[in-house]
Amino acid sequence: MKVLMITPSFFPIVGGTERVVQDLAFELNKYGIHTDVMTFNMDEKWNPVWKEEIKQDGLRVFRVPAINVFSKMRINPLAILSGTHVLPKLSFVKRLRDYDLLHFHDDVDLSFSVFSWFVKRPKIFQCHTLAGTYPYYKSSYFPRKILNKVANYYICVSNAAKKLLVDLDVPESEIFTLPNGVDTEKFKKNQAERIDNSILYAGRIIKPKGLHVLLDALEYLDIPVCLKIAGPKQEQGYLEKNLSRKGKQKMGIHEVEWLGSVDQEKIVRVYQQASVFVNPTLREDFGIVNLEALSCETPVIASDTMGLNEVIRNGVNGILVQPNNPRQIANALKKLLENKGLRKKYGRNGRRMIKAHFSWDSIAREAVKIYEKVIKMEKN
Repeated sequence: MKVLMITPSFFPIVGGTERVVQDLAFELNKYGIHTDVMTFNMDEKWNPVWKEEIKQDGLRVFRVPAINVFSKMRINPLAILSGTHVLPKLSFVKRLRDYDLLHFHDDVDLSFSVFSWFVKRPKIFQCHTLAGTYPYYKSSYFPRKILNKVANYYICVSNAAKKLLVDLDVPESEIFTLPNGVDTEKFKKNQAERIDNSILYAGRIIKPKGLHVLLDALEYLDIPVCLKIAGPKQEQGYLEKNLSRKGKQKMGIHEVEWLGSVDQEKIVRVYQQASVFVNPTLREDFGIVNLEALSCETPVIASDTMGLNEVIRNGVNGILVQPNNPRQIANALKKLLENKGLRKKYGRNGRRMIKAHFSWDSIAREAVKIYEKVIKMEKN
């Protein structure tokens, strides 16, 4: 079987979807499924270049030329009207016929799937961020209709997200559930690294991720902490006051340290050092960072966006809070920071759950089962 993972963005752009595509592709290749990756040739989101490249770094990656004719505008009319951000060089479709199955990723953009419309191959579209894109598709007739037609079958990361996709008129019989995974051999605890009163945020520095809510929460916390922020600074003007430079700075009784972009090796150590990981997202429904933290036995405080968080179990491996509620985050932090035994309990429970349900080995096996079902159903 030959599978092509098709994603609008990939490394060096760093994000949850990019990591899922990379890790799943690696694991499928180890499992004996020939898997390549196709992406737009861009190092910055929605700013592609008109140049074709093929890169080989453990994975074969096809980087497709594309243009964004509205790159100078704050609002992209294409994205609003059709869910597409860029226009690719159409010669990319020739490569699609070399594969038995096309696995599209990321519901934030439909460009690849739209321009692959007439390619006759079994197609799966995996929705990674339905908590964020659901309101857009629900209120936008044409993008919703396009989403319903771009694939034969769909994958959601949770049962709660599946309900949202059904509400967007995708038949339930066409939807599979496949959670994201984590490398449990790489992401594991190192108790000697743990630093008391150390809080970690990891993710892009953009408003939907909710970092500003966590910073506001520090004003209500009377225990001095060091908040480490790991992630690329992306949204112009967002948090300029707090992240004017890399390094440490004071916020009242607290210390804030922006680490900037952090590679995979360093981020593991940062997870291992943290007393608590906080994911204050305003619209994420799963959160790979939650998996990575729990795999390192670091307890998590996370937003329960639209009731979709199926990874953090309140009072078992972490604490769930309402989105955009700094007081609740502060109260949760105080509870965990004052109780080392509770932190250890949540961490152990989290690691146990991750190994049982979210290791890449088990996720890859489930993906292969889905691929085999889809190919068989399309032949019939």
